[in-house]
Amino acid sequence: RHLLLVDMHHIISDGISVNILIREFGELYNNRKLPALRIQYKDYAVWQEGFKTGDAYKTQEAYWLKQL
Repeated sequence: RHLLLVDMHHIISDGISVNILIREFGELYNNRKLPALRIQYKDYAVWQEGFKTGDAYKTQEAYWLKQL
């Protein structure tokens, strides 16, 4: 007999991500394979770094610095 306990602070998830997590746990529990990921977090990190060097970022940064 086994027990899986997931303890997660509410600030790191939302309804969509929790539903994905539950669905994927169910798939793995039923011995099914998950589909390969199209993108990974490292891809997002690269996009963010690229965004930070662009004009749109500088415009938004100037706006918020003025507001604050």
